Amino acid sequence: VSLDAGDYQFKFRNGWSYEDVNGLSCASESGGYWNRDLTVSSDMVLDVVCFGACEDCYAGCTDPNATNFVEGANVDDGTCEYPQVDPDNIFFSEYGEGSSYNKYLEIYNASDVEVDLSGYQRTSCSNGCDDWEYYTAFAEGATIAPGDVYVVCDSGVSEDFPVAECDEQGALYFNGDDAQGLYHTASNSILDIIGELGDDPGSGWPVAGENNGTKDHSIVRHISVTTGNTDWLSSSESEWLIFDQNTWTFIGSHPHDFASTCDDEEACNTGEEGDCVYSEVGYDCDGNPTVSVTFNVDMSQQTVDTEGYGLDLFLNGWNDMADDDGDGIYSVTLLLVGNSSYTYKFKNGNDWEVNFNDLGCGAGDDYGNRLLDLGDVDVELPAVCFNSCSECVTPCTPGDVNEDLSVDVLDIVSIVNYILDPTDEFPADCADYNGDGVANVLDIVAIVDSIMNSREVDATHSKLIQENGVFINANGFVGAVQLELSHDDNFELELTESALVADYITSGNRTKLIVVAPGDTKLFSTNQQFEIVDAIVANSSSEIDVSISTRFGLNAAYPNPFNPSTTIVLNVDQSGLAMVSVFDLAGRQLDILSEEHLSSGTHSFNWNANQYPSGVYLIKAQMANQVSIQKVVLMK
Repeated sequence: VSLDAGDYQFKFRNGWSYEDVNGLSCASESGGYWNRDLTVSSDMVLDVVCFGACEDCYAGCTDPNATNFVEGANVDDGTCEYPQVDPDNIFFSEYGEGSSYNKYLEIYNASDVEVDLSGYQRTSCSNGCDDWEYYTAFAEGATIAPGDVYVVCDSGVSEDFPVAECDEQGALYFNGDDAQGLYHTASNSILDIIGELGDDPGSGWPVAGENNGTKDHSIVRHISVTTGNTDWLSSSESEWLIFDQNTWTFIGSHPHDFASTCDDEEACNTGEEGDCVYSEVGYDCDGNPTVSVTFNVDMSQQTVDTEGYGLDLFLNGWNDMADDDGDGIYSVTLLLVGNSSYTYKFKNGNDWEVNFNDLGCGAGDDYGNRLLDLGDVDVELPAVCFNSCSECVTPCTPGDVNEDLSVDVLDIVSIVNYILDPTDEFPADCADYNGDGVANVLDIVAIVDSIMNSREVDATHSKLIQENGVFINANGFVGAVQLELSHDDNFELELTESALVADYITSGNRTKLIVVAPGDTKLFSTNQQFEIVDAIVANSSSEIDVSISTRFGLNAAYPNPFNPSTTIVLNVDQSGLAMVSVFDLAGRQLDILSEEHLSSGTHSFNWNANQYPSGVYLIKAQMANQVSIQKVVLMK
C-alpha cells in the first residue's frame, strides 16, 4: 500500500469477518473500529501477524478444558481431545403442542441413579434446518430421580393446564414443524429427537400414522420404549401414541399402560379408558347428522405450486386437494355436520386466497374466508376460481394490461406503475409479456422492442455514474433502467424528460424508479445524498451487466442561498484522505468541515455560518490531486 508519512490505524477482514485485537499489545489506544497502530516514515515491511492476533500464528488446541490444551496457541487446529463421558439413559417421554401457549416437554430418567441435568441441553430447529440452531440449558439445580420425569412447560400456559406438574417454566418456541432434541454436552451427542433435521415438513411430522401428528396434538412414549431414538422415522411409526390437542392426562409420570385405553382416532372416546365407542352411520359422536361435501376449485388457468405444499383446503385443518383426471379442477370430499355453517379458504403452496370480505362474498370474519351453510343432504359445490367468488375467466392477452385489445405505450405506463407499486387488483399475468412468470422490467423492454422495432445494436454492459444524480453509459441500446435508492427523509429528484416513460415512487427512505428507453445519458438529477441499493439495466431482450461508479466532486449545496446553515454533499470515487474547507472570496480559510479518510461513495457535511456576515463563500474539496470548488451564498 502506498501511504503518506504519518500515523494510521488499520485492521484485516476475511470475507465478512473483521478481526478483533482489542486488549492486545498491538491494539490502538484510541479504540473504535480500527484496532492496529502504524506509524509510517519510510518504506517498510511489517512482520507477519496472525489474523486477530499480534504475532505470527501458532496452531494447537486452544480450549483449556481439553486434555491436550496448548498454552500460547492462538489458532485452534481442531485437535482438542476430551475425556470420554457416557450420557445417562434419559429420553423424551411426552410432548404437547397445545392451543396458544400450552406447550410442554417431558423427559424420563430410565436409569437407576439420579441425573444432574446441568450436563444436558434442549436443542431445537425452526421450520427446517440442516443443523441444530438453538441450545437451551435446563434450570439451575435441575435433576431427575431414577424412574421419575422432568417437565418443562411454557410460561404462558392457561389456567386449566396442570401447572403443578411443571418442574420448569419458560418460553418454548416451537410449533409442529420445529424439531426438538436432547443433547449431552460432554459427549457432544444427541440422545433423542422429536421431528428431524432437513427440509420444513409443512405443518408437522407424521406420528403413528397421523399426518401432522406433532402439530396440535399430545404424544406419549409407549411403555415398551426404554431408551432414546435419533431415527425419527422409526420412532414416529412405532414408539409413540397420539392424542387430541390439550390432552394432559398423562403429564407428570411415566410409563403408562394403555391396554384399556381407546387409541383409535376415529372413535368417539379416543384417549379415554375403556373400549372404543363409535357413532352411528350418518351421525357424529354428538348425534348430529353428517353430510358428504365435495369442494371443487378451478386451477386450469393458474399455476399450482407442485414444488410447495400443493393445493389445500383449510376447513377444520388442512385437507389436500387432487386433480386425478388432469382437467385443472381440484377436488376434495369431507364429511361434515349437517345443518351447520363452516368457513373455509383455499391455499396454493404458500399463497392464501384473497380476503373475500373485500369481494362481497366473505364470511365476515377477520380472515375473509368463504362461507358455507349446510343442510342435511350430501352436496357437491360447483367449481370456483381460486381468489374469486365465481368461475374462472379467460386470461387477458400478454402485455395488454388495460385490456384495450392493443399493446402500446399505455400498457408500458401501467406496467411501470405496477412494478413501482404492486397491487392485488392489477392483472399481473397480463403484464408478463415475455411469459417468464413475473412482471418486471424485462417485459417492458420486450414491449418497447415490439413497438419501436429498434435497429440499434443491443448493449452488453453498462455503467451508472453518480454525480448530482445518475448518468448511464452503455455500449449499445438500453431498453430500460430500474433502480432502488436509499436516502434520508424528504428526498427529491428530477427525472429525465428524454425517455419513452419515466416514473418513480418514494416510500420512507426508499425510492424505486424506472426509465424506459432513455434518450440521453442523464437518468435523473438531485442535489441530495443517496445510495444505489439495487440496479437492473436491460437491452431490448435481456438484463445486462451493470457497474456503479462515483465521480469525485461536490454536489450542489442545499439550500443555496441559505441562512444560517447548508448541506454539502461530496462524491468520492475511491477511498482516501479528503479535506473539505470553507473560504471567503479573499482566499482566507474560515472552517474545515472534514479532514479524514473517506470511503468511496457519497458523504454529506453541514456548515453553520451563523457567525459570518452575508456574502459569497467558497466550498473546496480536495483529495490527492483532485479538487472541486462550489460557490454558496449566505443571506441573513
